[in-house]
Amino acid sequence: MKRALFLLTIPLLLVLSSCSKNYTPFTENLKDYQNWDNEDLKSIQFYLSDDIVIQRKVSNSNSEIVAGKIKIENGKKVEEVIIPAYTPGILTQVDGKGSFVLRFENGEGRDLNFGPNPERNGKYVLLAESWNKKVGKVEYDGRTYYTSPESRYSFLMVDMRRKDNRQYNGRRAKGVTLD
Repeated sequence: MKRALFLLTIPLLLVLSSCSKNYTPFTENLKDYQNWDNEDLKSIQFYLSDDIVIQRKVSNSNSEIVAGKIKIENGKKVEEVIIPAYTPGILTQVDGKGSFVLRFENGEGRDLNFGPNPERNGKYVLLAESWNKKVGKVEYDGRTYYTSPESRYSFLMVDMRRKDNRQYNGRRAKGVTLD
């Protein structure tokens, strides 16, 4: 009985694994190899490789909290927005320098910039207005936020599952039997 159950689960696992995503880092080389233009890029689903955490200090007089959660850090109110790894995002804009503007949540101004980094094998990494001791300064939702140091490791990925789109022109041999 156990052997029969085991043999039945193998095909099920194969079917389920064939549906899994094949995340590939998005690089300038991949873009060139696939010959994607800006319109093609806007139809691609992007994903984050790692969590991005951005924070801003909130003064007591500033009571409007829009994008994130409030927590107390060292006695100060901090608004925090977490964009988890594998969160899907869409390309909203390509600037003239080749960097991308992506949105991972609905709302005007809730965009982050990414661009190719030669030191990271051309992966499209999180860009900031400035970096200070591994902490980036970014504009998000019309406000200034600061990234966690770990956020600088986040890069864009795409799902490169391949579909067999080949078309065949031919016939299938039925075999020959002895009379």
